[in-house]
Amino acid sequence: MRKNKLLRFLMNHSIGGLHCAALRKLRLVYDESEAQAQSRLFMKAALGADTQTLLMEPEREVDDESAVKLFEMLARSIGREPSAYITGIKEFMSLDFIVDSSCLIPRPETEILVEAVIDYSLKSNKKKIRILDIGTGSGVIAVSLAVYLSNAFLTAVDISSKALKVAKANAVKHKAVERIEFIESNLYEALRGKNVFDIIVSNPPYIAYGDQIDQCVKDFEPENALWCGESGLELTEKILTGARDFLTDDGFLAIEIASQRSNETKALFDKNVYKNIKIIKDNSNLDRIITASV
Repeated sequence: MRKNKLLRFLMNHSIGGLHCAALRKLRLVYDESEAQAQSRLFMKAALGADTQTLLMEPEREVDDESAVKLFEMLARSIGREPSAYITGIKEFMSLDFIVDSSCLIPRPETEILVEAVIDYSLKSNKKKIRILDIGTGSGVIAVSLAVYLSNAFLTAVDISSKALKVAKANAVKHKAVERIEFIESNLYEALRGKNVFDIIVSNPPYIAYGDQIDQCVKDFEPENALWCGESGLELTEKILTGARDFLTDDGFLAIEIASQRSNETKALFDKNVYKNIKIIKDNSNLDRIITASV
């Protein structure tokens, strides 16, 4: 059956024909706007055909290998696999990052976290900024900070060796590898030295076991990057408790949080006697980032 579907699909040898065939498949599971967006994304990834090519050269012929690649991408998308895992690329902070199923897909909300660190760093006027990224995942936070802050030197830790492999590849891709040290570590466990970082930044797992999340997130993204116990606060509390041993006397802390638990999270900052506590909202006007100083 699958072979027959593939053979019928390959009959559409032009870019325009494959685009129409892709849309027919995607409309089975997505609304029109999402089907159009997914089709353009996969056409570009599989065929190298951007929107202008679709419009200006619909009759251009496509080789079988590229058409088969497109067919496989569509099959995965219809199965609700996230498009970032299908293409292996996700844009973040206007940069293209490598991603796979070993790490969380970067979200726009996390860009606000990175922007908060950049803003603080620029205002600090320090010649050298030492930053610790806890739970680096695909490395989007650490690499973005290295790209946009030329005076930043980073240590990026993660408990997952597979995620660190992706993070290192992204550092190489964006020519930031010389200013980022990657360490396999459960939070602070493998770190040496005290009070050495000007900034600690983290987007830790913060979903509680009782929280409702999208089924595709639950099905495809790594559990250890999502779930965090009954309260969703366990890792955030450990980060806050340990941060004082690694931050300088005027150190800065920035953490992404669950919006529905912003009050409880702020209470943890208060409990650990942090100063200048600030809550930053995301583009949906939800509490998303907390920053503070020692």
